[in-house]
Amino acid sequence: MAAKVLPDSKVDQLLRQGLGPAAIARRLAEEDHIYVRPEAISVWKARRGRTTGPSKVHHELLPWTLRDRDKNKYPAKMLRLESRRRRGEELPPHLEAELKRWILKLREARAVVTYEPDVEPYWIYLQASPEELADGELIRRPSGE
Repeated sequence: MAAKVLPDSKVDQLLRQGLGPAAIARRLAEEDHIYVRPEAISVWKARRGRTTGPSKVHHELLPWTLRDRDKNKYPAKMLRLESRRRRGEELPPHLEAELKRWILKLREARAVVTYEPDVEPYWIYLQASPEELADGELIRRPSGE
């Protein structure tokens, strides 16, 4: 049996809308009469380095689609910790201290962090704008957000 070809632009669009593999497989079946299992969508994502979409839990501080190679880097870890703290979760003391040190370094450097998946080193520290400093931002938000 021939391999099914997934419409890249359609799958990418559905991923950006926040749909998971099962929902994408249903939409493809309903709208395009393409019948695939959710696992095929997961394989499609993995082959394109799209295994992690924007976090639904941490979206406020991690609004990017992170590549696997970047999701466990230090800035991502710190932003997830800050997201947990903002939601009222109590962090273990050693993680709370580590997060405070990282935020203090950002503030002292008057910097924010952003993510550029196609530009090494991918996690980039930038000079914060006056608005970002006034708002206490930790990240430079993607354009259009």
